[in-house]
Amino acid sequence: MRDFLTVLRHELRLLRTSVGTYIFLSFGWVALGVCTFYLGDFFGSNQAHLSSFFSFHPWVYLLFLPALAMNSWAQEWRNNTAERLLTLPLHPLAVTMGKFMALWLLVGVMLLGTWPMVATVMWLGEPDLGPIISGYLGSFLVAGAMLAVALWANILGRAPAAGFVLGVVMLFVLLASGWGFLMSLLEGTLPQSVIQQLVNYSILDRYRNFTYGLIDLRDVVFYLSILTVFLTFSHAALLLRLERGRVWLKAISPVILALLAAVAVHFTIVRLDTTQERLHTLSATSQQLLAEVDVPLTMTFYFSSSNSGVPVPAHQFARRIEDFMQTMHETNPEHITVITIDPEQDIDQEIAAVEAQVREIPLPTGEGFYFGLVMEQGGRKTIIPAFEPARLPFLEFDLMSAITELGRTKRKNIGVVTELNLGVEGQRPRFMNELLANYRLHMLPKGEASWPNDLDLVIVFLSPFMTPESVYALDQYMVNGGKVLLFMDPFMRTAPAEDLQTPDRNADAWAVDHPADLLRKWGVDYDYRQVVGDRARAVPVQLEGVGLTTYPLWLYLSHGEINKDLPFMSFVSDLLWIESGFFTQQDIPATLTYEAAIQSPETSQTVDRSLFDELDVQVIGGELRGEERVRDLSMLLTGNFPSAYEQVPQAVKDYYSDYADDPEQVVIPPHTTLGDKPGAIMAVADMDFLSDEYALTYERVGEREIMRPANDNLVFLFNAIQYLLGDTALLPIRGKAVHQRTFIQVDTMLRQVAGRFQSLEQQLAEELFGITQRLATLQREAQAKPQLDAKIQAEIKAFQAKELELKKQLRDVRRGLRRDIDALGRALALINMLLMPMATLFFAIWFFWHRRR
Repeated sequence: MRDFLTVLRHELRLLRTSVGTYIFLSFGWVALGVCTFYLGDFFGSNQAHLSSFFSFHPWVYLLFLPALAMNSWAQEWRNNTAERLLTLPLHPLAVTMGKFMALWLLVGVMLLGTWPMVATVMWLGEPDLGPIISGYLGSFLVAGAMLAVALWANILGRAPAAGFVLGVVMLFVLLASGWGFLMSLLEGTLPQSVIQQLVNYSILDRYRNFTYGLIDLRDVVFYLSILTVFLTFSHAALLLRLERGRVWLKAISPVILALLAAVAVHFTIVRLDTTQERLHTLSATSQQLLAEVDVPLTMTFYFSSSNSGVPVPAHQFARRIEDFMQTMHETNPEHITVITIDPEQDIDQEIAAVEAQVREIPLPTGEGFYFGLVMEQGGRKTIIPAFEPARLPFLEFDLMSAITELGRTKRKNIGVVTELNLGVEGQRPRFMNELLANYRLHMLPKGEASWPNDLDLVIVFLSPFMTPESVYALDQYMVNGGKVLLFMDPFMRTAPAEDLQTPDRNADAWAVDHPADLLRKWGVDYDYRQVVGDRARAVPVQLEGVGLTTYPLWLYLSHGEINKDLPFMSFVSDLLWIESGFFTQQDIPATLTYEAAIQSPETSQTVDRSLFDELDVQVIGGELRGEERVRDLSMLLTGNFPSAYEQVPQAVKDYYSDYADDPEQVVIPPHTTLGDKPGAIMAVADMDFLSDEYALTYERVGEREIMRPANDNLVFLFNAIQYLLGDTALLPIRGKAVHQRTFIQVDTMLRQVAGRFQSLEQQLAEELFGITQRLATLQREAQAKPQLDAKIQAEIKAFQAKELELKKQLRDVRRGLRRDIDALGRALALINMLLMPMATLFFAIWFFWHRRR
């Protein structure tokens, strides 16, 4: 130990007095800043986490660590100082460890010097500090492992340049060991078992766990084992050059110990979940549900782990699945059995996977791999044909949903009423895929006077017009204790056909031709002629044909507008409502209870729906009028529903007559006026919020594009469905992984900037709209009156010039909208790139000046 400390102090003193040290630190900070802000688009992501920052660390180490180690041994050999150092009464191992530790501590100093990045993300938003801390730990361990490799390469190289090149090559192989294209190149050159081990022990693969907030003992030991093995190789190479005894006998014991340690912890799950939401830990709800399993449950995981073409993220996902399954087994070992099968190893196992309906995921090479799960219990089976990378945050929910599904005697039946094209594969939105995967859906045709009695829930998506027969069917379904989720929208922006963008009703006020009429009978008014907006909440949005602009008819709703007293809303925090209508509580019958689920801000106003057919979309935002008050954007009505009809309507009688086998013997079901079973209807005044465009976002992670929730829109949908179905046990699990941490500071600045520019932009937009309309009129007159063509053409040219001038002014205003925000992003990038290098420069100048004196 004394020899080690002596060498460590000596090396630290050399590093402190070397100009190269300060150059290394400065270039490291600049490189990380450039990669994070420009290659990783940190500021543009609007996400308060440091995933992009940490993702570039290994690649910065790829170049800088061999350069840092270049002067460690190769320079010693070139200057003939190595022999002098090794002839001192110092143990060679202490010399090797001292040099390594000094450089590793220098890397730690560089990591500490990135504190402006942490300060930046904490100022911009409210990040989860757990993944940041674990990310730094993972980066430090990765740096140690890579540094050990670089030092070994430096000893093998006879010259500094040779050591640098060799180190870069070796580190690149370690980093790229999990890449499919590299493994395909090695096929035929190396044995398949060796290729498989390279894939399984990728440095990047395990590093991602730290950046996600998971500290796994296996990953820690993995990096320490690499560190130990290559330091041992360095020590052996050093002894070999000095010709001191049996080198490999002295070197083999540390290697064996490191490998034994890695093998020992491979089958042990010891993890520290640092995330605030405990994303990597089974929740108390899951543990309780698993403990209640009293019938043997078998979980068979099919994964082609030996396939060299499987991408690294899939291996990481697979290891997360295996860990969760193992934890489930330990929760109830008597009744839960887990099995992992590689179908690539045995043709019989591959046949079993195909028979179990596990889907083969295609690879760019034309081959495929299996990545699915089969659960069996009491003769029943639940299948996850293929895991999707986008579902990684919802892994616990998906596994527990599958187990809960096994416990049911049958799947819940959901009826769907819609005019939208939601059933065609490849065209339906993502929420429909999840509905199809978890429930038995029944598309209810129009014109039916009654619905099946076994429907557990009916979802009514946007339907501008319903036949009287369908409205009566809905009425009787509710009277008899039904559950309904109703979506209405005064202007559906994402409607596949233009005629579906019309208001929800198109008949006179006395006709009962839409669920809105039933709501009115039950004391809830839905005003389909108004759209809710809020100037105070106006934020910049990108509108087609308009560009970046402020648009107050899109509402960002947070905790203050969400009713947390409703159990299914407790895990909903951020919503985006797109041109929504609203509900108003009137005379609610004594048998019903009204509760608002989502409300608008207290400064909200409305704009007339007819303006969408008359005005430019940019002008509409400035037409907000009326009283500033809170409006209900979604509401829940529960209790015993009275019928909106005194008797069976004539249209329903005609329906049964038309479809009767014998016109003389028409059987009409009895009409129920007031049911004895409680029902529930939840109505939402917007439909666009379910669209992929507004509910999901895409993020590129490495080579893959991963889809993530942009907000809690879909969480709200499925929580509402599960609540109405009575499946409330899994609600806390779904809400774990969807908490969005955006740049609060940027959002605040955007609102402030929008407020400054909104009035001017609105004025210019209205003037431009008027000019455009006048131009259209003049052009029609020019065609109708050719004799006035010269005069009209002169006027048209004048208006065209005015139009171009207004467009230029409006474009300048919209550019100014993000000018302050872009300036902030550039300022933060410069601070993170230059603050520490400038401080280091001043310190170095002072240090060397003071030392010279």
